[in-house]
Amino acid sequence: MRLVPLLVLTLASCAAPAGPADGSSALIDLLAQTNAKVEQFQYSPDGSQIAYVSAKNGSSDIWVMNSDGTNARAITASYPEAEADPRWSPDGQTIAYQSRGELFLVRPDDPEHPINLTYGLNASFVQWTADSKSLIVTSANVIGLLPAAVPTSRIEVTPIATPGYSFADPQLSPDGRWLAFTADRSGKNGRWRMDIWLAPVRGGDPILLTPGTPESFEGSPRWSPDGTKLAFVSTASGWRNIGVIDVATRQVKMLTTSPWDETNPQWSPDGQWIGYVANKQWNFHVLKVAAVGGEPQQLTQRDGVNGGSEGGQVRGTFRWSPDGRTIAYTYMGPATSNDIWTMPADGGEPTRRTNHMPAGLSEEQFVAPELIHYASKDGVEVPAFLYTPRGVSADADPKPPLLVYSRANTHGMHVNGFYPFIQYFVSRGYVVLAPEIRGSGGNGAEYERLNYGDWGGGDVDDIAAGVEHLASQGLIDPNRVVMQGGSTGGYHTMQTIVKYPDLLKAAVNFYGPTNMVHMFNFFNRSTMMDILGGDHGDPTQAPDHWRERSAYYNFDRIKTPL
Repeated sequence: MRLVPLLVLTLASCAAPAGPADGSSALIDLLAQTNAKVEQFQYSPDGSQIAYVSAKNGSSDIWVMNSDGTNARAITASYPEAEADPRWSPDGQTIAYQSRGELFLVRPDDPEHPINLTYGLNASFVQWTADSKSLIVTSANVIGLLPAAVPTSRIEVTPIATPGYSFADPQLSPDGRWLAFTADRSGKNGRWRMDIWLAPVRGGDPILLTPGTPESFEGSPRWSPDGTKLAFVSTASGWRNIGVIDVATRQVKMLTTSPWDETNPQWSPDGQWIGYVANKQWNFHVLKVAAVGGEPQQLTQRDGVNGGSEGGQVRGTFRWSPDGRTIAYTYMGPATSNDIWTMPADGGEPTRRTNHMPAGLSEEQFVAPELIHYASKDGVEVPAFLYTPRGVSADADPKPPLLVYSRANTHGMHVNGFYPFIQYFVSRGYVVLAPEIRGSGGNGAEYERLNYGDWGGGDVDDIAAGVEHLASQGLIDPNRVVMQGGSTGGYHTMQTIVKYPDLLKAAVNFYGPTNMVHMFNFFNRSTMMDILGGDHGDPTQAPDHWRERSAYYNFDRIKTPL
């Protein structure tokens, strides 16, 4: 087996037309600063302030501002640590947050004295108790109480609910009597078969709230303010839609039936409305629907990512103000990074409350992508975002180079958001293709499962077909094609240079697995069977299949500088 050519290179020096060195260097410096974006925030209980996470000072810190955007200040500064998930106590005096795998408390009026509540205890924050004296946390698959005070002895979590099996997304009822959560008890892979359960906090058998849905995903349970209902997400229709469960009667009512993936349900403070985020061809919008049913109302209008999708691999969120009159949400578009905006809860003109775009960058500098579709090798229609430098057309001579941008996450997606890396290479003359290869989210459950057991197969064909499609349209130079990716994108980059050794001029794998047999033995086996084994079986049952989908066993096929 010959050695793989491992090169340290920049794609710009490999294939792009020359540009002014000083201008491109300045652009890189400015784009690097856009990582200060906002993705997490929460209103204070009285609605007068917003706590959020920002890296504006160089590290991810907790910031607090007035709800109109004034008086913004950092209240933590533990560089280079990353702090996240700020949650106000119900009395509005304290903010809980996570950092370095620990739970901390800080008072906005006393930022110099944060309190570490856990000191190595493996616990994750869920919510506050109503009296602001304790935190509800998960630890060792147990839901329990952790005092919100300086530890004076051994740190322990007092159990309040033990479902007895693996669970996710626990939500305590407003009266503290019930715990709603998602879990799979089918004994099969839980990726597609999650259900919503209810466990009595004081002990007793869990109750299945979504029976009769063995092949769909039910998740994101959220309590109504009066504790009588749960909003949730279900894929029973083939798309993620919003429903409501009456806890007393166990009756389920689906409120939406749209051909979009809908996530992140949140009740209005008065319990009359449920807000949520809909993925409309990778533009995300905030909508609301009456809790009793009715026609949904779209509140945001600007294309891009309004609100994000918590737990859906699209960072960002939205929140009702405590008085229910305003909705705050994160927004990013192809020419602007994530920031907090607010709008009236019945829709209307939005107002920007934070601004993390560095001085020197303007929306006019960047291009918006075009959503295209092309046929893959087996006829499957593949959506993709195409970024084209201004002034470039099929008549261009010479033809521009192409960068294939491979998205991350097992069932992730490329959204119509801000990608500084892409915008830089477009500014250097590259056409950029970001394909929603089979297995990507946002195109329905069937498409998302299309590469079940086939990672590194049809999905890689989708990538090659995209390159061939653009070449056939005369939009790119097929001899100057490069590709990059990280995580899942890194895996697909590796598989592309193995399966199509003559397709790429160069490739960059930021990080990503090359040996799936090793991953099966040392990672989550259930997940690995889902994404690669499927009907083939595990590495002992189908060794050829697993080796074929692992670049580690196919280095001799690689010609591409990597």
